[in-house]
Amino acid sequence: MLDCLIIGFNDSSFADYLKMVHAMGDGTGAYKDLSLAFVRIDGAPLHGLDVVNHFRARNIPALAQRKPGDPHPYVVGADAVKRYLTVASECAHAAQAALQ
Repeated sequence: MLDCLIIGFNDSSFADYLKMVHAMGDGTGAYKDLSLAFVRIDGAPLHGLDVVNHFRARNIPALAQRKPGDPHPYVVGADAVKRYLTVASECAHAAQAALQ
């Protein structure tokens, strides 16, 4: 069985922070390190829980229209979580390899 707890926190604008670090230059260690920590979705740079929340928000209409007995849109099962973590790990390794 796979149990997972994700805890978030209040943060400043990641897009503003990315612009500031990017202004230092693409070749800086700070930008290279940061480039491994975010993805662009619909043109917006998202990191950490922002990625999870982006996809979570897509299920809100399904949750509102859910009838008694319908599957819960947020309960995806252990296999789906394992696949998600595998893909996330493989993406991180590919991004790291691209920087070397």
